[in-house]
Amino acid sequence: MQTVSRSAAAGGMGRPITPTDIKNWNSVRQSALSNDGKWFAYTIGATEGDLTLVLRSTAPGAVETRIPVGATGGSIGISGDSKWMGYLITPNRPPVGGAGRGGRGGGGGGRAGSAADTAATPTPIPSRLVLMNLASGEKKEFNGIRRFSFNSDDKPTWVVMQAGGGAPAGGGGGGRGGPIDLFGATGGGGAAGGNSDLMLYNLATGERQNMGQLAQYDFNDSGEWLAYTMDNTEQFGNALQIRNMNTGAIKSLESEDVLYRHLSWTDSSRALSVMKGRVTNVGGQRDTVFSVKVFRGIGPNGAASSMTFTPEGRTDFPNNFKLASERAPRYSADMSMVFFGMREMPKRVAGAGRGSPLVTPGAPGMGGTINQTAGGRGGAADSTPSLILWHPKDERLQSQQIVQEAADRAFNYQVGYRFADNKFVRLTDDSLRNVSIIASDKFAYASDNKPYAQQALSSGRNYSDVYVVDLKTGARKLLWKKRPSTNGIGQASPDGKKALFFGSDGHYWVLDLATFDSVNVSKKAPVSFVNTDDDHNNIWPLPIASRGWTKDGSAVILSDNWDLWKVPIAATSPAVNLTVDGRKNQVRYRQLYNWGSGESPVAGGGGRGGRGGGGGAAAGVDLSKPLYIGTYGEWTKKEGVSRVDPNTTGAKTILFEDARFGIQKARDADKFVFTKQTFVDYPNFYASGGDFKDATQLTDVNPQIKELAWSSGTRLINYTSDKGDKLQGALYLPANFDPKKKYPMLVTIYEKRSQNKNGFVNPSETQTPNARMYTSNGYIVFDPDI
Repeated sequence: MQTVSRSAAAGGMGRPITPTDIKNWNSVRQSALSNDGKWFAYTIGATEGDLTLVLRSTAPGAVETRIPVGATGGSIGISGDSKWMGYLITPNRPPVGGAGRGGRGGGGGGRAGSAADTAATPTPIPSRLVLMNLASGEKKEFNGIRRFSFNSDDKPTWVVMQAGGGAPAGGGGGGRGGPIDLFGATGGGGAAGGNSDLMLYNLATGERQNMGQLAQYDFNDSGEWLAYTMDNTEQFGNALQIRNMNTGAIKSLESEDVLYRHLSWTDSSRALSVMKGRVTNVGGQRDTVFSVKVFRGIGPNGAASSMTFTPEGRTDFPNNFKLASERAPRYSADMSMVFFGMREMPKRVAGAGRGSPLVTPGAPGMGGTINQTAGGRGGAADSTPSLILWHPKDERLQSQQIVQEAADRAFNYQVGYRFADNKFVRLTDDSLRNVSIIASDKFAYASDNKPYAQQALSSGRNYSDVYVVDLKTGARKLLWKKRPSTNGIGQASPDGKKALFFGSDGHYWVLDLATFDSVNVSKKAPVSFVNTDDDHNNIWPLPIASRGWTKDGSAVILSDNWDLWKVPIAATSPAVNLTVDGRKNQVRYRQLYNWGSGESPVAGGGGRGGRGGGGGAAAGVDLSKPLYIGTYGEWTKKEGVSRVDPNTTGAKTILFEDARFGIQKARDADKFVFTKQTFVDYPNFYASGGDFKDATQLTDVNPQIKELAWSSGTRLINYTSDKGDKLQGALYLPANFDPKKKYPMLVTIYEKRSQNKNGFVNPSETQTPNARMYTSNGYIVFDPDI
């Protein structure tokens, strides 16, 4: 049986799309919403054109300000107090036949900023920073600036600017972000002598201060303190200093002839960590040996205390190992430990450095050898044979080893050091190489797939032995033997003491990580949390992904693929259906937006973990605030947002339309900016209040759409398979569709595709099959579910 559901709206009845239209097709490269919700900025550009920055108020009828920003400009950053906007301007794209313009740029940045960067090009492109007062429109320009940031995400008082080179290909502006390495990377790496001038600009007074050539810098959370390192050629005069941004006072924490790397503040604490490297020459082999130094209680007089961990002279540190410069050190959440990495010292290879090609062993675990030249991997002549060996006992296929070569070479063992009792703690070794530290830094998960890796090459089934590691002692305890990788490991509670996991019995369990006591929390729920929509051939039942813990850790939020349930971890308490009507109305309540709590938009996300990676506390879902949930109509393909209020059940529909949405909330206001798209409507940006009514259109990215033959809309075809399954197909109509005529039809078949009905498809000659190009040229396109 077949039925047809008609969709609204028809688009573009003009001429077919041409290659020139594709070349001139615009896209939004970056967007930024001010924290007060009053300002919206974005960069726009054609596939082969320069970029334009557009700034406007989110109020109805506002006038746009359009600013050309060159080939790779933009990098928009709006200050946390919504008073200032910074952006970069670069030279225009070279004429056809000229030098390439590098990356497309414009991505990243925004309020949170980005510390990402690209490697320096041989001929840097000069760029300049423009700082705009959003209230008055007054601008201040700074030449030769390649990236910038504000010193605080809340109420910034300074802008910090990095000089030299061209604008970074992605981001380069915004909030405080993470630690910046002026060698051109985030948090580490590089070599001495790669410094860059750093300039400070006071937003209130206009005062400028050139800090000179620095290597790395990082602001603490409040923006009150700036820490930075100076790295000079031959390490003479290298130093780690701090600057009080309120008083301008500078204090040197130390000055030594060493390399400083991975400078970073801890979260919400006046404590710093950094790596120190000394160049050694043992047996004619040059190497850099690192130590870790931490500072605590930083104030006007410097640091109240400091501690250095160095392997030399320690009996508990393994021989022939050194600290790994690839892994940034990180304080534990309670400040009792510091985590870092170690790796084997390089082995001197006979004949190295003599200018002749040689074959050297591959990285640990690669199971092969690699042909190299004196200059490294890339310089061998075409006539030089390459040698790649694979042994049938290798745990990974040859192709996988090649892809993972860089990761293998950078591998290091995660370790820790406990301050109170001067204890070195080894968290990983050759028998257990993979460790993931969980919330609050009390425990970690460790997994080992080596016993099953070879069998997985032929069976396709991946298993792991899973352990819990006590971070205080390094002690391990086996949690699961031969656990399917498809079922994950476990989701830690906000305090890091418990873990939610899915068992082989098709139920969710909560495990006490200290005692290993566990309780089945879902057995009394009136629904199943097994993902019956996934038809992969697995040994264990697959779970529907948890939506996270509640903020107080008393319950977890689970989905039955229709409704969301609050499931207490106390087995005596019943599960509560928060949304109530999902299964009844065939509406799926999907992702969580924790807008009501002022925290991460997706509840249950991890903290920053000291900006050194890993750790951090899971925020949890705050049920004392309104809970916003993304919705999807299974048979209508409508999408939207619903709200569950505190201490109640039942979701209230706020937005539900035959379209697809991408939603962002202003941090400090009940103001939303969202994209809305269908197959015929480009995903332009709109602004509204919390009710999503009377939205104001903010962008018209591709106004030329009205000139093009686009599509006469979409239809949903309902049918039943020969197995009795209810299915649908999305039918995309050609422009100028006449139901009395016959048209050629393209059918694309792959599992389920009808959910893409409201997805806008950009025209392309290289992505095939491209539904837009077919409907523009008189074809019907049909995507049936199977």
